[in-house]
Amino acid sequence: KRNLHELLEHPNATTASFLIHVLITSLILLSALVTVLETIPAFHSTSPSVWFGIETSVVVLFTVEYVARALAWSSSWSLFMSWFLCE
Repeated sequence: KRNLHELLEHPNATTASFLIHVLITSLILLSALVTVLETIPAFHSTSPSVWFGIETSVVVLFTVEYVARALAWSSSWSLFMSWFLCE
């Protein structure tokens, strides 16, 4: 859990943690870009299943990240609740 915590919460700790940080940031940007592109008339000819597939993939990856962060903060119930409630 300590290694997972370092990987997800300290982007400057290791090369891997930096790459995870870059990946998550890229997913956020991709999600925003897809949301905008869907509203542009020139992209209306793109099949809705393509947009749905991209959005679903991004949501799945965000869910994996969230679960990993929850596990990383679950050393104790009070620590987890503090993280979960953003205290």
